[in-house]
Amino acid sequence: MENKSHAMAAGVFVLVVAALLSLLAYWLTRDQGTYVDYELSSTQAVTGLQPQAAVRYKGVTVGRVASIGFNNEQQGMVIIHIKVEESTPVSAKTYATLGYQGVTGLAYIELDDDAVAQPVLGETASGFKRLEMRPSRLSRLVEMGPEFLGEIQETVVSLNALLSKENQQVLMQSIAGMGAAAQNAAEVMEGLKPVVETMAKEIETDMQVIRQAAGNLAKMGQDVSGIVQNMRAPGGVIPNLQQAAQSLSVVGSELGNATLPGLQRMMEEVSSAVQEVKVLIHQVSSNPQRFLYGPDSSQPGPGERGFRTPAAN
Repeated sequence: MENKSHAMAAGVFVLVVAALLSLLAYWLTRDQGTYVDYELSSTQAVTGLQPQAAVRYKGVTVGRVASIGFNNEQQGMVIIHIKVEESTPVSAKTYATLGYQGVTGLAYIELDDDAVAQPVLGETASGFKRLEMRPSRLSRLVEMGPEFLGEIQETVVSLNALLSKENQQVLMQSIAGMGAAAQNAAEVMEGLKPVVETMAKEIETDMQVIRQAAGNLAKMGQDVSGIVQNMRAPGGVIPNLQQAAQSLSVVGSELGNATLPGLQRMMEEVSSAVQEVKVLIHQVSSNPQRFLYGPDSSQPGPGERGFRTPAAN
């Protein structure tokens, strides 16, 4: 009896401890946040998505998938109920897609924002807000599969037409022609080697001549520089020319200040004398007797030019 009672006590103790551990685990893992319920609907497959899967907004976990089911009113429509933290900035631009975790095949709900606001979808009968569910990248890739396969098929058909027997013969002839051209090019290059070597020697000779000419030009430049320095040295050509220019400037100043005014006065006197000679010549030509008897001192009579009536006494 004692063993039986001990066993029962041990069993009760184990049950109590298990219950306490369960309560502790529930208390530690309980969610104390405030969530907003949203409903998503999609006609695409939601492979890999399970309840309790993560809901992420721009890569940050903000909630979880509460349930997944079907729409009883519309056949083939999948209904996804998610819970999102109240602090998540969900707006009219926010939409949902399926994301996949690497190669595991597990899916999650990815929330993101569009550039423009989307029409408001309203609420469900249960009061859940509706969000737009867009096809995932994998779904779009699957939709493109038939078109992609058609393009591959067209490419294969084109390759088959390109690699037909006739085209293969043309291709082989082209390759043979290219080989012959390459061989001819090699022969031409072999024949050009002596010409290239001769040209290289001539170029080397020309370079030596150019170097010699450059050396002569450098020496000539040094000689010219020495001549210029000698010309600029005291007693050289340039200082003498400068001194001569200064002397000419002084002579010009003296001519302008003294000689030219004297010449001007002399020219004025000569001009006056010439005028007097002209008057004398005119008088002699009009009355030659004046040259013999001198100037006429008689007064003009009545009727003659210059006559003046004598004043009455």
